[in-house]
Amino acid sequence: MASLVLTDNSQLTSDSQHLGDTALHIASRQGNLCIVKFLIEEWTAKNCVEVCNFDSKTALHEAAQFSQPHVVQYLIKQGAEVNALKRADWTPLMLACTKVGPDALEIVNILLSNGAKPKLHNKDGWTALHIASREGDVNIVSAVLSADCSLIKLKSHNGRTPLHTAALHGQDSVVALLLKHIKDSVDISDSCGLSPLLEAVRSGNINLVQHFINAGASLNHVDALGLSSVHLAAQTGSLSTFMLHPRCWIMDAPHYSHIALMLAMEHLPCNCSRSCNMLE
Repeated sequence: MASLVLTDNSQLTSDSQHLGDTALHIASRQGNLCIVKFLIEEWTAKNCVEVCNFDSKTALHEAAQFSQPHVVQYLIKQGAEVNALKRADWTPLMLACTKVGPDALEIVNILLSNGAKPKLHNKDGWTALHIASREGDVNIVSAVLSADCSLIKLKSHNGRTPLHTAALHGQDSVVALLLKHIKDSVDISDSCGLSPLLEAVRSGNINLVQHFINAGASLNHVDALGLSSVHLAAQTGSLSTFMLHPRCWIMDAPHYSHIALMLAMEHLPCNCSRSCNMLE
């Protein structure tokens, strides 16, 4: 009966077979707690809770990724490993952080209260905080950050902090929250020399840029190519950012000013005269 309920959709059945899913994987993904309980309590296979599919995902990974808090809670009570790693070293907590909303937040809190380790990172060096910062649910970010404030300083394999990630994806509220927890300089360079401010400029989000300026970020910080916030604003065509802080033109290294002008002429043709006037 359980298998009939779980496989009444032919596409679902095909995908699940391709992924090597068990009935427990499917039921956990769908949030069908009754069937999950039936499978675990009646299934005679040993350690069925920890059975992995071809992607090395357990039932807990599935329930966490698809925001099924009641299933997550039950699976943990049945002994599911909260820090199990799927392919590419993703934990259930990381997968939960890919979603937003109250169910995802509940799962994050359940996992953290049951021993989930927020400092674990995937193959790219991303922690749960990097992932939550990308998605932009400020409540989830706050929950993960409250579990371990040191996460804010951890860098991915290419040198990016959660602040870089939030800035790149235009997450205003997350950036504001993270900035409150940063006591050192916010001019942190990744492997390409990009600071969170430069990422904010690249995103074209004027509110983010203002957040970083208010936090003391340097408008003259340059990336590995020697480009500052002004150059990137011109390159991305963000006139509002371009005009935000005119005095940066005065402070900008003179031998780079022609680069900014060239970028402005290429990407902001209708505003070239205004750009030129700022340089005079």
